[in-house]
Amino acid sequence: MALSDNLIAYYKLDETGGNRADSTNNSNAIVETGGSVGTSIGISGKCAFVSASSWLTLPAGICDPSVDRISYSMWFLITQSTETQYFLASGNLPFYFPFYSYLDDRGVEVLGSFWRLEDGGYSFISNNVQISLNEWHHVVLTFDNTVGGTTGRQYFDGVLSGTQTTVSPIASDATSFTLGGLDGSPKYIDELGIWNRVLSGSEVAALYNNGRGGFYPFDFTGTYGGTYYINGQATTLDATGSGIWKLYYYLGGFPASGLHSNVYYINGVPTTLDTSGNGWWNKLLYAQGVVFTGAYNGAMYRAGIQVVIPSGVGSWSWARDQRVPVRRRAWPHGWIYWMGGAWVRLGGETKSVRVN
Repeated sequence: MALSDNLIAYYKLDETGGNRADSTNNSNAIVETGGSVGTSIGISGKCAFVSASSWLTLPAGICDPSVDRISYSMWFLITQSTETQYFLASGNLPFYFPFYSYLDDRGVEVLGSFWRLEDGGYSFISNNVQISLNEWHHVVLTFDNTVGGTTGRQYFDGVLSGTQTTVSPIASDATSFTLGGLDGSPKYIDELGIWNRVLSGSEVAALYNNGRGGFYPFDFTGTYGGTYYINGQATTLDATGSGIWKLYYYLGGFPASGLHSNVYYINGVPTTLDTSGNGWWNKLLYAQGVVFTGAYNGAMYRAGIQVVIPSGVGSWSWARDQRVPVRRRAWPHGWIYWMGGAWVRLGGETKSVRVN
């Protein structure tokens, strides 16, 4: 599955003012609220700088956690430790904070996620992961509401940082969520994505990309979290990009030719050739995996196709196994053979030449 599958909205937050566009063209623009939201250098391009007086409001409903499955991903940077800082949150009852931070008993800023349940209770994920100041961090929260209750998973900088399962389903919240605005602390937010499915651990690792980030349209190729991706799509190849994926044979992330598991492949495609790459396949004659040019079984072949002898010319008598040097105009490409008393270029073209 590709990271772009089931993507509801993605915000690069590169704009210098006004509404922020949805890069997926799903028309889910973010609205600037309370004043002009600043910009700064982000993890990729520019980012949004939100404060107590200006923040960003998402379209109503797209963050509703009560759907069957949903995932949120974003980058953030904070410059100070305060009692509570909200990154992505709903200020309406029931309160719902996918991403926030707070000071624990040690006075350390840590990450949390909080949500309400249908039975009137609440649940949260809290951990001892310290948020370092003035550094970009990546967070992901996923919900699966198809398990007879709700299972939430929180990831911090590419690693699973907390899991919580409840019997009661999560409560619906179809209101508009905000980036910042519920507290007075300034913060930087970048690259927000929302999916209506549960992201896997390897996909989260790809989005984190060892701190460099993997950004929409997710066209990166390489190993992230032990999974090899090709153009942003998770594969079943090993960490080096080798093996069989979607019936194709890969080496180092590229379609390969050669023998694998007793099947001969050409440019990644399985063939009916023998284990040495010889035989007929797709109406072409192959020898050791290469389309054959030369004499075979009484006939002449050029690029795997049998050469048709022009009417009245005669028949092939024998073929030279190397190029024929000519005194005058030579043919620069292809092999030249002796046929019916003349030197003939494969393909049926005939010409009288004087050989050295």
